[in-house]
Amino acid sequence: MRIALIGFMGAGKSTVGRALAEALAVDFVDADVELERRVGVSIPVIFRERGEVGFRRLERQVLGELLARRVGVVALGGGAVELDGVDALLEGWRVVYLELGLEEAKLRLGQDPHRPMLQRPDLGAVYARRLAHYERLASITLDATRPVAELVELLVAWVGTTSGPDGSGSPTGG
Repeated sequence: MRIALIGFMGAGKSTVGRALAEALAVDFVDADVELERRVGVSIPVIFRERGEVGFRRLERQVLGELLARRVGVVALGGGAVELDGVDALLEGWRVVYLELGLEEAKLRLGQDPHRPMLQRPDLGAVYARRLAHYERLASITLDATRPVAELVELLVAWVGTTSGPDGSGSPTGG
């Protein structure tokens, strides 16, 4: 079983991913946490020392290794969908898009200093650009404002079928 969670910052990819993996009794990995573990410093430090381009290069390398060999549930960073070759990396994975509006994401995150992307003056444009990638890559789209338990319940049912729980390929209300 290979499930990848995508979505903007604050969508709950790590929280839902951890709960989903537990419900399915499979491994979970947060790609951002794995990147920090491998590099030995936090993402804000990577951004500060290497810039966004350097961070994205590291992210692509770690993600490539994770998705090539791992099974279970993987939470991708919010910008991973813009990496070169991400389509090929996600081949064979069920991709869950946790959809969250920009204003809701800002409310959830506040001024989190561990989120360097929040400081970008063009955050709205970044969000808009990523939406097309999220939608294109998604096997299923869910409203990230739903309770975690409800999202996990829908995803467990979806994983157990070849289409969504309502037979349409997408859960109702997604």
